[in-house]
Amino acid sequence: MDAIRTHSAARCAPALLLVTLFLSSMGGCAKSHPIDLRPIQAAYTNGDYRGAYDQGHAISESPIQPLSARQKAAYFAGLSAYRLNNLDRAQQELTLASQSPDKQISADAKATLGLVFDAQGRYGLASDSLMDAAQTMTGQDKANAYFYAARAQQKMGRWPVARTSLSMALSNSRDPAFRARVQEQMRITGFTIQTGAFEVEDNARTAAEQLANKVASMRLGRPRVVASVDPGSQRRLYLVQVGQFTSWPTALQARDRIATTKSIIVPLAGT
Repeated sequence: MDAIRTHSAARCAPALLLVTLFLSSMGGCAKSHPIDLRPIQAAYTNGDYRGAYDQGHAISESPIQPLSARQKAAYFAGLSAYRLNNLDRAQQELTLASQSPDKQISADAKATLGLVFDAQGRYGLASDSLMDAAQTMTGQDKANAYFYAARAQQKMGRWPVARTSLSMALSNSRDPAFRARVQEQMRITGFTIQTGAFEVEDNARTAAEQLANKVASMRLGRPRVVASVDPGSQRRLYLVQVGQFTSWPTALQARDRIATTKSIIVPLAGT
């Protein structure tokens, strides 16, 4: 499952299909002409996502091609569009590919479609698509699908369901790094708004006081200063955070009301 793999901690190399299609020619001729999808795959594997999309889309949209050929071409076009961050085109292509009778193509397409929905903020559809994909997957692919479904479920505030999905992710993976990531995700209990990160604690406390005056009427509670360590530089940081939310949309609404340029939504983790 290419897109899910590339989102995992290990960043596994894509394992794409080698597909050669034989399509009937126009005009009722008895002779068939082979259409080889390997150049599209090669373009995708080499990072030429625009070329892979253009070639795949040309076949997926062709009314003269058999449906099965269009679905397989749409698979590569959809993966490429997702890599290009063209979510609307990715959704269109992957929806067609997800209907393929080829179970591997269908499952991969559904999983990537779930990531597309998640990026669009459509968390219910993301969860449904990823859970559907997980049913026909095996091993680490199955674990990855459950993991990303759980993240979408957490964003919807469906915490018990998300915990079940994370447990399924654990039970289907033997990768220590991935299992640690799942266990870290299990610690998340909600979301908060972070308005700044400071190396000097006094600066963070001054910013928190200024924020308190701004949000006093929003019923978000008092801003707090949280000590942390930057994972990249290992520098000590002091984070200014406010509010506790059970779902991503409610946190997003509050962030928009606060309207500070540096505000981001971050997870809240239990002990």
